[in-house]
Amino acid sequence: MLHRVHGMRNLDEKAYDIVCNWYKATGFNPVYNGIDYSLIIRFYLWDKVGRALRLYHDNTSKETITYKKDLFRYSFYHTPIVSNGKFKKSFWNKSKIIYSPFIVPDYLENGFKVNRKFKLLTNTNNYLSKKRQIRSPKIQEDYWYKDLTKALLKSLEELEVHLISEDILLLEKQILGTFKITLLALTELEKYRPHGVFVYSDNHPPFINYVLAAKKLGIPTFTYQHGLDCEHYYLDDCFADFVAVWSENRKNRYVKDSLFQPKKYEIVGSVKHVSRSNRIDEDKNINATDDTKTLLFITRPHHPIKCYSPSRSFLEGTEILKVILQFMELNKDVNLIVKPHPSDLVFNYKDLVNDFGEHDRVTFSKASLSSLIKKARVVITEDSTAGVETMGFNRIVIHTHFANTRPVLPLVQRKCALSGYNIEDLRKSLEKCFYLDDEEIKTMSKNQDCFYSEYIPEFSKEKLINFVEQNIL
Repeated sequence: MLHRVHGMRNLDEKAYDIVCNWYKATGFNPVYNGIDYSLIIRFYLWDKVGRALRLYHDNTSKETITYKKDLFRYSFYHTPIVSNGKFKKSFWNKSKIIYSPFIVPDYLENGFKVNRKFKLLTNTNNYLSKKRQIRSPKIQEDYWYKDLTKALLKSLEELEVHLISEDILLLEKQILGTFKITLLALTELEKYRPHGVFVYSDNHPPFINYVLAAKKLGIPTFTYQHGLDCEHYYLDDCFADFVAVWSENRKNRYVKDSLFQPKKYEIVGSVKHVSRSNRIDEDKNINATDDTKTLLFITRPHHPIKCYSPSRSFLEGTEILKVILQFMELNKDVNLIVKPHPSDLVFNYKDLVNDFGEHDRVTFSKASLSSLIKKARVVITEDSTAGVETMGFNRIVIHTHFANTRPVLPLVQRKCALSGYNIEDLRKSLEKCFYLDDEEIKTMSKNQDCFYSEYIPEFSKEKLINFVEQNIL
């Protein structure tokens, strides 16, 4: 792993500046046909620029070997969808159409089910009936993406950012794919002219393509926060016209950090919120669930394609798990449940568990978070939405963060969790977590409840739906 915390922060800032402003190095104009492609392709550069700088400063890293094992896993972000639905506008000429490409969230579909004035439309067969799926129009051939690709690679070379060969090949494929997605977005929106576009996320492809296309055509765009956005810099910006957020905290982050401000924010609460009545009794001693000492380790993404900042490392998760397993070697009464993030390197964890010979005491699970929390006395979480969700269940929490920059979530500062920000720090917290006194438990529980209510407040579906209705064309 890389060292020098303050130096790494500067390197992280440099990486993000390159991601956003690469075209200035050669004077290239990334705007084509009214669309700023530098905003779209940022996402494809997040990990590649970070990796190039990381490898330049640490040429002993084995990241590239791990990266090659799963290089083309995330094709969703650059694969055009040609829809063959049966939608006819004449069917719903009295209804206002809200187009939700790629993903139609449950809260959106359920919210508009009873409202005959609005109908949802999509371009995929995974959510709605064929009659609510468009038929994609043909797009005209256009080769400007080649100019974009050439200019981008030249600019990165000017900036002394040397991508690995695998990243160059993938980037070329991603730019071609996202260019076609944008052409599809423009032709679809021009043909069907929905009254609004609702996207699952607005800051990366394939969703941002539709946001920018809709803006060009004067169609209002909407999005809703779907996580706590535990990244420095990369999730600062929002692009939709109308942005619904979970909390005042997230709104304030956007107001402070986003270079693009929407027409309006709306605080509607979080779909992740679990009511107090459905959680473990708040008066229960959270240090005495049962006689078994069970730890729950909730990971965040560590696949190299999800390590954006140069300060991040694909080895963070395995290094954390190694400390936990060393603790278990000395404490034979402790068991461990690991809930890996879907974008994590599970095979690395399993190899490490086998190396320690602890497969009988370690369980890997994809079960629901709430069911796993109830089996554990202590939760070890990295910077993640899931980690804050555990606080709704009043468990002792250890906040661990092995990247060489500060975490995004202030769990330790707010005294909601024990600290695990390096090997020794995590080891000390593991040694004390089962033996907190009543006052420490009470304080942590109270602080967790406040933090949970602040960051994951109760969700109002009605408020979200009204927000869309009131700002539709």
